[in-house]
Amino acid sequence: MTQRRFYDVLLPAALGPLTYELPDGMTEPAPGCRVTVPLRRGESEGIVIGPAMSVPEDIIDKLRPVSAMNDNPQLPFIPPSLLELILWTARYYMSPEGAVLKYAIPAGVWKGVKRRSKKGCETVRGTADRPELSGDQAAALSAMNAADSGVFLLHGVTGSGKTEIYLRAVENLPEGKGAIVLVPEIALTGQIIDRFRRRFGNALEVYHSGLSNGERAGAWRRARSGEARVVLGVRSAVFLPFENLGLVIVDEEHSATYKQWDGLKYNARDLAVVRGRNQKAKVILGSATPSMESFYNALKGKYALITMPRRIEDRPMPAIRLIDMKKTPMVSPSVSAELAEAISDTMAERQQALFLISRRGYAPAVICEDCGHLRKCALCNVSLTWHKRAGRLRCHHCGGDFFPAVCPKCGGLKTAYVGEGTERAEEELAALFPNIGMARMDTDTTSRKDSHRRIIRSMESGQTRVLLGTQMVAKGHDLPGVTLAGAISADVMLGLPDFRAAERGYHLFSQLAGRAGRGNLPGRVLIQTRDPENYLFEYVAAHDYEGFFRRELEYRRETGFPPFRRLARIVLTGRVQARFDAAITEVRQICKDFRYSGARVFGPSPCPLERLRGLFRWHLLVKSAHSGTLHSAVGLLMDKFSAVGGIEAEVDIDPVDML
Repeated sequence: MTQRRFYDVLLPAALGPLTYELPDGMTEPAPGCRVTVPLRRGESEGIVIGPAMSVPEDIIDKLRPVSAMNDNPQLPFIPPSLLELILWTARYYMSPEGAVLKYAIPAGVWKGVKRRSKKGCETVRGTADRPELSGDQAAALSAMNAADSGVFLLHGVTGSGKTEIYLRAVENLPEGKGAIVLVPEIALTGQIIDRFRRRFGNALEVYHSGLSNGERAGAWRRARSGEARVVLGVRSAVFLPFENLGLVIVDEEHSATYKQWDGLKYNARDLAVVRGRNQKAKVILGSATPSMESFYNALKGKYALITMPRRIEDRPMPAIRLIDMKKTPMVSPSVSAELAEAISDTMAERQQALFLISRRGYAPAVICEDCGHLRKCALCNVSLTWHKRAGRLRCHHCGGDFFPAVCPKCGGLKTAYVGEGTERAEEELAALFPNIGMARMDTDTTSRKDSHRRIIRSMESGQTRVLLGTQMVAKGHDLPGVTLAGAISADVMLGLPDFRAAERGYHLFSQLAGRAGRGNLPGRVLIQTRDPENYLFEYVAAHDYEGFFRRELEYRRETGFPPFRRLARIVLTGRVQARFDAAITEVRQICKDFRYSGARVFGPSPCPLERLRGLFRWHLLVKSAHSGTLHSAVGLLMDKFSAVGGIEAEVDIDPVDML
């Protein structure tokens, strides 16, 4: 009698593996091969994980057979290394394996969408000149070339030439090896794409969510076949199917955008490290302001630390000065006399300036002058932002759009617009300095395709002389004409109820300062703040990353936050307030009674954003010194919460946001 064969198959859905029987005569599939299997009343394509380890006797005769084998077992659809990464990701982030598979493989690949190939089948190499390396660059590259694998933390100050190191590292790969280059946001990295395109021609593939299904599928297939030698993309590019991966680069590794906020809450930077280890590839984590966790790992010897403390051609770091907005004269609600004078001088010298303001819109709060009522979003319970140009009140969380009608509380018609947004700052600067050639870069002005790149090219050409915007203006732009950078209001980020608030503030203001003085002329930075005594600014002004790191590390040690403890956040949500309140009462008791050796539970308590998109939100934190203990404790808690009606519970391992 022929022995029956059973295989576990993963489908691109929020499910775990399903077991199917392999019919007699069908060739045994290798892990990673596609098969068609029956699902409910239809069929679906899935990926074979491997033979089923055990099948309960009571269901063995209920298992359905595989319908078709879709790949040559010698050439599986998904390389074993990528399948391993998918399964590891599911375990670590406590997500169904099928949900990770669905995220990792573009929809166009499953649907068989075809993409027209690039013109010509041959690889066209770029012809860009290679600049002479500085001493720091040459030493950094030499250290990387001396190793066959491992993780390197490239800590180079802004303007030290990290991008050239990335380019040379890819060029130095052995024949047949591929590279993945991760960038925080594709729309903000037009300059780095241009540099890679000039160097690698059409051996480069760009991969991001803005592409069509067919374009993403085509890029995926070129990576699988080896036709694409290097792919530059956002976080999802970490899942591209390079079988012979030699290098993964994570530019601006500190960026919070590497963390997926919704659905599968993974961190692409951390997966890059895991993937490099699994495939014995090199991993370069680059930043002028490394994350606390990465710098700690480097000091502990887990990563190799490479420093580039000087700018190209020994250009000086910009001088940074704080402007105390409580004491300084103001020429407009947002602009101090000192900042206005600096702008005037910069324009007189035919130089360029760049300014950061943390909020978009005209005013982040709208208040009735008759009764003091603050206009809030009914779904999110957060203040609505006034967008003057659009003539709308908008919620920046759910996207709700409202007309500024009479006060819903008293019917009053007098409205006060409180606080500064990018629209208001633009209006004030335009009134103070008419016809200077100003552009605004925020979500409202960059919704169209290539709008970011057009704004940056206008700065590069000199047509735009002043660039104002949200945090996106501080990220990675190389604009040699900028000699003045400034923060219109630096205080918004500092008061956030998040243990990473100071770290994020240091990243932001240091990156902002890094935009100034990258050319032949020295730069200066002016930061307007109502809290100049905040210890953060001491280190920002001195360009002292290591001093900030040491001080912040002591705070983390005392409070038991990463890198000293592993952290998980469980967010509880519900739509019906009465049921949700009752559920929270049960959750409180569960947490009070919960005991697990080596783990501690804090909460539950209301989230800082207690209501979003119509959902009531509470959260709790689980801390442990060990990852395995953390996962076990969270798993037990989630099992208990699943029996509580009226709530949904969602896990975030290694959270980067506490709001």
